Amino acid sequence: MQTKTIKIDSAEATKIQGWLTSCKPVSNYGECDTIKTYTVKFDDNIEADIKVVNGDDGPYIDAVWFDDGCEIGFLEPFYTFLGEYYFFDKYESQEFMVIVEIA
Repeated sequence: MQTKTIKIDSAEATKIQGWLTSCKPVSNYGECDTIKTYTVKFDDNIEADIKVVNGDDGPYIDAVWFDDGCEIGFLEPFYTFLGEYYFFDKYESQEFMVIVEIA
């Protein structure tokens, strides 16, 4: 399994988690606007985005992965920012893990 880690400043992680648990949209952003994106690159042109997206019931985490720039999968919305995001490509039998943690 390929694993990449995103290191986040404690204050930034606290702010993002506060948005996720607030159950209300973040002002200055429209519905479905991406507030922040964290991208990691794996081998063979595979990338994963961990995005904080503004929803009408508050922000959520949208975890999406790409092969050579084309979206190939996504995870159900997350409401916890720190942790592990596991992607599995059943066609290529490849596993990818993104870990978001405090720096």
